[in-house]
Amino acid sequence: MTDSNEPGNIRHSLQSPLVVFIVTLVAGLLFSVFVSIAVKRWEDSRHHIGFSSKAQNLANAVENALNEYLGVLTVLGEIFSHIEDVDRRSFSEFSKGILERYPGIHALSWNPLVLDHERAAYEARAKSDGFPGFQFRERSSEGVLARAAQRKEYVVVFYIEPLEDNKSALGFDISSNPVRKKAIEKAFSGRMPVSTGRITLVQEKGSQFGILILFPIYRYDQANNGGVNYPKKRKGFVVEVLRLGDLLRSALSLYENDGFDLFLFDLSADPDQQLLAGLHDSEDSKSAPINSAKLKTGTHWSRIVVFAGRKWEILLVPSREYLDTRSYWQVQSAFLFCFFVTVFLAFYLYRKQQYAAAIEQGIIDHAETNRELQKEIRERYQAEEQIKANLQEKEVLLHEIHHRVKNNLQVVSSLLKLQADYFQDETIKTALEESQNRIYSMSAIHETLYQSERLSEINLRSYLKKITDNLYATFTSESNRHIELSVDAEEIEMHIEHASPLGLIVNELVTNSFKYAFENHTSGKIQVIGKAVAADELEITIRDNGKGLPADLDWKNTSSMGLKLVVLLAESQLDGSIEKSSGAGAAFTIRFKRSLSK
Repeated sequence: MTDSNEPGNIRHSLQSPLVVFIVTLVAGLLFSVFVSIAVKRWEDSRHHIGFSSKAQNLANAVENALNEYLGVLTVLGEIFSHIEDVDRRSFSEFSKGILERYPGIHALSWNPLVLDHERAAYEARAKSDGFPGFQFRERSSEGVLARAAQRKEYVVVFYIEPLEDNKSALGFDISSNPVRKKAIEKAFSGRMPVSTGRITLVQEKGSQFGILILFPIYRYDQANNGGVNYPKKRKGFVVEVLRLGDLLRSALSLYENDGFDLFLFDLSADPDQQLLAGLHDSEDSKSAPINSAKLKTGTHWSRIVVFAGRKWEILLVPSREYLDTRSYWQVQSAFLFCFFVTVFLAFYLYRKQQYAAAIEQGIIDHAETNRELQKEIRERYQAEEQIKANLQEKEVLLHEIHHRVKNNLQVVSSLLKLQADYFQDETIKTALEESQNRIYSMSAIHETLYQSERLSEINLRSYLKKITDNLYATFTSESNRHIELSVDAEEIEMHIEHASPLGLIVNELVTNSFKYAFENHTSGKIQVIGKAVAADELEITIRDNGKGLPADLDWKNTSSMGLKLVVLLAESQLDGSIEKSSGAGAAFTIRFKRSLSK
């Protein structure tokens, strides 16, 4: 008897044309499935990266808006903390500027803490202010506004802006509601801004939820030891009212969120009270009950943020329309290609098996080589895909870093603008505005890089245009002078290391021209010129046709902080030179190498 595993039998089995055909067909089909799965995973990874990138942009916009609104409330709270009695008119004027800049804020109010024996005096004061029907109010068990019952103390909406849209809230005792009462106690005990859970506003006419952010205010006594202020008595609250649906729409007004459903949840609340607001792109999600855990069972992206003492979650999920538009034609193409190649190879091998044993053995060796080659190809393909994924992840991270730096600088700039509006002293306001412009020149770098595909270089013309446009808007918005500001720069790339010092130089020189060159003129012209003067050298000229600098001025050794900063940046940071040109007006020329100094 012959053993079935002997080499002769194995070779005879392999030489059977039908067996070779079937084995090849099955192997090719399995390989086709494997390639299709690999391509599908790659396609899913590509879609996931795109989804995550867009979701991060939207979440960043929402989080930045929340931080800005909290910053605005902090500024308003500081005013009430240090001014003993802010009258209704002053509150209205200050609030108007804030509401114009931040449309996501539904209302701002001053809610003093009133003891029961002070109630009549407060009601009389409001009536003398022009509100004859004013009284302390609360919601009855039927949900109707009625005169508030007598209690030990009240936290009453006494001032509120905008007044026309929120008159119904005047006199409302927010401590009469359990949700608001809990937030009041937490704010006073923690001495920090606190947000309520979701509530239905007294002035709400639609179906949105709202929240109140309470900033506690105290009366202060100055201690005898060193003049340090210590809190003496609870004074009340500065309150920021947000309609959460309006907040989301305002935060995302500059972004395209097509294909996404965005939800805001309050994780500090009870499960049935956690949904705060949502923006829906698909009809399915509008009608179905919204549950955070259920939404996370599929593709999603979320971020946890701590806002005014509560833990919130920003959750984004792709809409049904977004999922339906995803194309997998690469998967189908890969499968069909591999399958047809397999069929062709099977027939080819079937025909070749009719030749002599020597040729058949060669085919077997060749097939073995092909299998090794296919394995190597798969390994290289997977390695290349991993490299691509890592590169895409790093690019997304770099863009995110520039975006966050840009937003942080813009928050600082906005706070300086708010602080400048508060001061009456022109010297202080000018100093704050100049600092704001310097910060903007640095912010412009990160804004340009965030929108650029190349992260090591910046376009000279685009960068100079951003800086000068901001300066032009700053100095001509409230001026009767007609100053022309033009930028004539070549479309050339500049290394990112040069962008910050150059931006500060341009900011200082153009600012000086606006402030000093045209004191007795109603019109004038400022030019910013940028060009390449050699293969590796850039030349930037800032000139005006104003009165020029004094003839006896040693401008490189002047006491002016601006000119000192310009000379220092040009010679030390850019490793270049700066020269003042003679003639009408003032003109400065800066030259430096395009490449970095070694």
